[in-house]
Amino acid sequence: AIQDQLNRAPIAPLAEGPTGGTLPIASKRAGTLLGFDVAGNWTTTAQTATLSQSVTVGTIATLKAIATPVAGVVYVVSGYYGSGDGGGGSFYWNVSDVTTDNGGTIIQLNVGGVGRWNRIFEGAVNVRWFGAKGDGVTNDVTSIQAAITCAVTLRAPVRIPASTYKINTGLSLDVAKCGIIGEQAIIDASGMTTGIALALTNSITPAYYQGDISIEGLRFIGPGIGSSVDCISGNATQPSVSRTRISSVMGYNFRRGVVLSDHTWGLNFFACEFWNCADCVYAPGGLTDGGERHTFVGCLFYNSTRGFYQGYNAGSIYFTNCSFDYNGKQGQLDEGKVSLIGCHIEATNYATEGFTIGAGVSGGVLLEIIGGWIQTTGANVNPLINNSGNVHIDGPFINNMGSATNLITGTGRVIWNGNYSYTIHNNPPYVAASLVSLMDGGFEGTSILDAFISSDTAAITSRITGANLALTTSATQARTGSVRQLWLGANRAIWGRSYYHAVVYNWLHYGYAYRSSYRMG
Repeated sequence: AIQDQLNRAPIAPLAEGPTGGTLPIASKRAGTLLGFDVAGNWTTTAQTATLSQSVTVGTIATLKAIATPVAGVVYVVSGYYGSGDGGGGSFYWNVSDVTTDNGGTIIQLNVGGVGRWNRIFEGAVNVRWFGAKGDGVTNDVTSIQAAITCAVTLRAPVRIPASTYKINTGLSLDVAKCGIIGEQAIIDASGMTTGIALALTNSITPAYYQGDISIEGLRFIGPGIGSSVDCISGNATQPSVSRTRISSVMGYNFRRGVVLSDHTWGLNFFACEFWNCADCVYAPGGLTDGGERHTFVGCLFYNSTRGFYQGYNAGSIYFTNCSFDYNGKQGQLDEGKVSLIGCHIEATNYATEGFTIGAGVSGGVLLEIIGGWIQTTGANVNPLINNSGNVHIDGPFINNMGSATNLITGTGRVIWNGNYSYTIHNNPPYVAASLVSLMDGGFEGTSILDAFISSDTAAITSRITGANLALTTSATQARTGSVRQLWLGANRAIWGRSYYHAVVYNWLHYGYAYRSSYRMG
């Protein structure tokens, strides 16, 4: 037996003496690779997994069951559950690792003990590595959340390959350290009964240090418009979520598509879609450290009860080049500011009105519609806007629109500049006489009457501004009182024609004067 062991032992020539054939002690050999230096003596180097030698293993379960892992050898796993399912990869045996098994990048043997399989990778963390099946049946929430947790530790993005992933409870994402790269993956949350499909959190204070993290390429399916499940929501506690970029994300069949909650500000949405929701975008009232400058660019909101809702908070939402199509109500604004810039606004009819603008409580209210396109596909009988606050409309094209009474009703304040229109059914007055309003004319098709011309016997003031506009040539008078006044300033000659420079003072909010200038010939 002794001779057999000697026959298998490394032997150096006797002429080299005892040093050349003596192995380093065990503590020096642990976790290292043995070799020889230039003198032919034993050396140890740090163990790596870059050797060409490799062993193929079928599944992660097989990898965990290996009795005696060999250090310095790359183990190539064919799949998590089976070959080619996307959960395989290359591993090496780290003999001294005692890190907790995370199910994807750090794997412990079934027998336990010291040593772990370490996955060889760089870049994004794949949810398939953690056992996500993506078969549309298996509840993958644990696997996806484990991948997110690992990615947060590494400050790497999570990759979700194209497939359908069922989740029965919500996911949480620390957007300070981790983003999502979706490959048009479907997240099926139809089995959820309450909560948020994707809750955004932040672990960095202050939130200004958070950085610009991206979430992209996902489609969320909810349990229904009448459910208690929301698609995406910001943080409810500090630190705040801010400046996250969300692009090419779709959500439908939810109570709310996007919830702009407490401690959430400055979110940026690009080319997203939310539909068949009670509210596509929902910003509740009474926010704490929330509501500041949320931006939606090139997004679609359609077939929902409301396109957007902003409650009693001093927040601001900017929709640029977005589409609001066939919603029961396009939006409701109780307080704060919402801007629709270059947006497409379309419906068949409105149950009550297209937009409801409240009077606010602690702050101001302003709905801006700048440019864009407004239309209905039929003879709408309800107003476009019911306004108790402030509305500013500038230069949209209005097509196939109409109302049995007024396009804008209520008791609030309206400035409407440069309306361009084609067909206005029922030939309604643009704004109700009860509104504090000012309208500057535009260009209309031949099928309707010009806003400043009436062929009937009704007074033109009831059609345009009621008793809310007075003309004066006194600069002093134009700046005093609560009456909306048009000051005709000095006569100017331009290219042989005479013009009056008109300065309009509109007392819009708590006594602050806003001024618009017009040139009249």
